[in-house]
Amino acid sequence: MAIVRDSDRATATTMMGRRLLLVFILAALGALAWWRLAVRPADDAPPAVSTRTVPPATLPADSVLRVRPQAPATTDLPAARANVAKPLSPLLAQFRARRDYASLHALLQKSPATPEVLYLRAEIYRSCTHDAGKTAADRASARTATRAKFVAGLGQDAGAARRLQAFDALYADPCAGLDLGPFDPAEMARLVAAAADAGDPRAQAWQLADRVERSRYDGRTTDSSGYAIDQATFDDIRRLMATGDPEVVLDLQNVLASSLQHGSVRFNGAPIDPQAFHSALTLLACDLGADCGVDAQTVLSNCAFRGRCAASSLYEYMYYYENSPADSQQIDAYRRAWQAMLNAGDFSGLTLSPDDGMPGFNMTFGGRRHFRPPG
Repeated sequence: MAIVRDSDRATATTMMGRRLLLVFILAALGALAWWRLAVRPADDAPPAVSTRTVPPATLPADSVLRVRPQAPATTDLPAARANVAKPLSPLLAQFRARRDYASLHALLQKSPATPEVLYLRAEIYRSCTHDAGKTAADRASARTATRAKFVAGLGQDAGAARRLQAFDALYADPCAGLDLGPFDPAEMARLVAAAADAGDPRAQAWQLADRVERSRYDGRTTDSSGYAIDQATFDDIRRLMATGDPEVVLDLQNVLASSLQHGSVRFNGAPIDPQAFHSALTLLACDLGADCGVDAQTVLSNCAFRGRCAASSLYEYMYYYENSPADSQQIDAYRRAWQAMLNAGDFSGLTLSPDDGMPGFNMTFGGRRHFRPPG
């Protein structure tokens, strides 16, 4: 007869308890798995395995954004510019520098009335007139108050010094020492008409854009779907765009990128993406010689008021800050197609289609400058 020791009995009891615990755990897990399969909702089902082949990426990862502000590679960006940028005359260079309009105005008054001189007289008038009742001292006081409020709002911002520098550059007064009196819409229209009649394409684009845009915003039309453009007006737009002048591009881009009341713009046979098309025309103007460096108004404004100070040009700002990678690629495709048109002198790809644009989708860009005071 075998003798069962107390220690052996305790060991057997422990092992049996462990086996029972393991069986219980396995049973619980099995029950939980059955419950999940039986009662989980359909949308929780595992996704079906796709048999489609994912196409390889067409762009390397580091090219998606195209630029990184302040990176050395950005210095190569303007190399893709169109080959039709024209040299600036001394008068136009002084105007675009936005400095000392008083001396420029005096020079224009003594210069022969060429189309460019007439155009610049209109630009100076628009820049250096003011609202009735405001003196030069009033305007200087307002700028001082605005600056003080801006400085107070910066607080402890780490980029405060850079933002204030951009603010001061943005609000620099090129009309210091020149007061042309209160703004007169009739005089503004007369000056622009004189330059347009003399053959200046910038003044003609200014007139055309103002006429098209104003008809929508001053109540002369009840159709809010877009701008009204007939074929004759569109032909004028193509003729003016072919001049390759950056000011022409900037004046007409709002009309070209907007929805139309009847028909739509086609670019190389395809409907346009309005926002990308508008942005591409902005950069096309840069290619053609517009001021798009670190002192461009858009670059300064967004540095001062939004803290976006890394961009050293409008190219960088548009590609890096303003648009998504996909939008940037579309913008660049449009921009290069425009460059090809200008370099070839062939604008047959820019057409006015009788077909309306995207049903239910309207986008209208506001005018760059109507016959009104600048501020």
